[in-house]
Amino acid sequence: PSQTETFTLPDGNTLHIRALEPEDAEAKQKFVRQLPAADRYTRFMTHTNELPLPTLARLTRPDFHTECTWAAFASDGHIVAVSRYSRINRNECEFGITLAPEARKTGLAGKMMSLIIQTATQQGYQTMNAEILKENTPMLKLAEKSGFTVTPSETDRGLYQASLDLNKWQNSNKNK
Repeated sequence: PSQTETFTLPDGNTLHIRALEPEDAEAKQKFVRQLPAADRYTRFMTHTNELPLPTLARLTRPDFHTECTWAAFASDGHIVAVSRYSRINRNECEFGITLAPEARKTGLAGKMMSLIIQTATQQGYQTMNAEILKENTPMLKLAEKSGFTVTPSETDRGLYQASLDLNKWQNSNKNK
């Protein structure tokens, strides 16, 4: 997508939001490295200090026909938030969102969620899903606030399953 957005933080600083591109790989890796260890764990569900190079390459070279990654950049070029969805099958995609600690409680998470929902809907996906760690309370709240149905995982007691019917989401937003 060539779409760009701006988002003004409560402190008056403006972020530039756009699709992540291959030349953003270094900024993406720096973003991941600077996250607190607990945040990296809740996002990637594994203990990691940085993304393996093949993963970094895949995440910064999305196939825009089936997936998309949005990033919010501060004025100095640092990434402060990333939202992404990727294909599970023809009708279904999964999402992930990560915010730097300083970008939390600003409304940015809702904006990043809205962008991936809109883009996935435009690409014809019917359902958006995610597995969320039980202790990831902020993500569980964001999913519920965004219209996702959140239920305990049937396969893992430490996870919740979040699911959004994109057709219902699209129809409810047409009326707004």
